[in-house]
Parts: sequence; C-alpha cells; structure tokens
Amino acid sequence: MRHQKRRLKLGVKSDHRLAMMRNLTLGLVEHGRIKTTLARAKRLRPFIEPIVTRLKDPTVANIRTVLSQLANRDATLRIAKEISPKFKDRTGGYTRILKLSKPRAGDAADMALIEWVDESLVTAYSGMVAAPKAKKSAKKPAKKAAGEKKATKAPKAAKADGTKKKASTAKSAKKSEE
Repeated sequence: MRHQKRRLKLGVKSDHRLAMMRNLTLGLVEHGRIKTTLARAKRLRPFIEPIVTRLKDPTVANIRTVLSQLANRDATLRIAKEISPKFKDRTGGYTRILKLSKPRAGDAADMALIEWVDESLVTAYSGMVAAPKAKKSAKKPAKKAAGEKKATKAPKAAKADGTKKKASTAKSAKKSEE
C-alpha cells in the first residue's frame, strides 16, 4: 500500500525533478543560501538532509552512495569535509526555510530562502536579501541666483587675428608650415 507516500511533484517529470533537486543542492552547497519558490524549498529539504546525515560518517561506501544521488564529486566532498562535521552533534534539521514577504513578480509564486542552520556555512548572506534603499530627499536643488552662470569649460584660445585654433594634428601642422 502507498499510504503517506505523496510528495510534491512540482509539475515536472521525475527526471526533471531529480535534476532540479541536484541543481538546488549544488547551489545550497556552493552559496550556503538560495532563493527559490516555497514549494521547491520544501521539496529540497527532505532531499538534502539525508545526504548530510549519511556523510557525517564519510566512508567510501557513503561517499559513493551520495555521489550516485548528486552526480557531482566536488559538492559531495565539500559536504563530507566542510558541512557534515559542523552538524556532528545535531540529529537533523540542518536547513531552515524563511518565507519572503513579496511573491515573485512574474507569476506571484511564494518565494523563500533556504539556508543552512549553522551561520558559518552561509557565505552569501548579504547577496540574497536586498538592503533597504536609501530614501531620496524630497528637497529639490536650490535655484541659482539670476546673476550666476553654470560652470563651463574655459574658452578656447584665439589666434592673434581673432580666429579659433584648429586641433593640432599632423595634417594641420603640415598645412601651417606651408
């Protein structure tokens, strides 16, 4: 019987879903925090947490098992060497999902951040959440007095006969010698 086996399918075929989970996992391993839809974040958590648990004991067999799931050697070794040791005393719950207040502009999908619970693993902390923009001052620039002029470039020097100088190039230098 299939009781309680339902998982979010995310509207894609199983191969596409596996590739999506791998890519999200690689992004999370590389950056420590990723911004994605809430549904994808909820689906990623049960995919990545057993991987971290398995690599707490980085035997050859465990590394090969995870490598068959992730298909990326660098990410697998990084989880084994850097991420899993940080969670040695923790029995689960290695990631946290933070819901964002604004939905995605294109399709109004609920957005979320998924990140590691250990703050030292979150390297791209400032890049994901946009800092509040500084408010523009409501003051308009003061108008200049009637007698003031804009600062402009100095006027070009004039020849003794009152004509302007030409740009000094090789051709004009030859003409002036003749």
